[in-house]
Amino acid sequence: MKRVLSVSLLTLCLLIPAAYADETEAVAKAQRAATAWLALTDGGKYAESWDSAAALIKAAITKSDWEKALKSARSPLGALKSRKLKSASMPSPYSTLSSRTT
Repeated sequence: MKRVLSVSLLTLCLLIPAAYADETEAVAKAQRAATAWLALTDGGKYAESWDSAAALIKAAITKSDWEKALKSARSPLGALKSRKLKSASMPSPYSTLSSRTT
């Protein structure tokens, strides 16, 4: 019994860092994708941001309405000064990234 428990604990200890590394890389990949996508909206390339958006967004709003909504929402805010990542997680199938934007 001790041997089974020892082997189980050893296996668990070996798997946890691998799973953490996989999640860390997945979060990093999601962050890079989000940063690239946000750069389009930050740069006023609203049509391009819709083109590269997830199917979920495309199903919810037309390209034309997307452009109008972003122009209306972002114009009063002015140019982006900074964006700093506050948190990131990988609940499947979507990533959740939270940033402080000024």
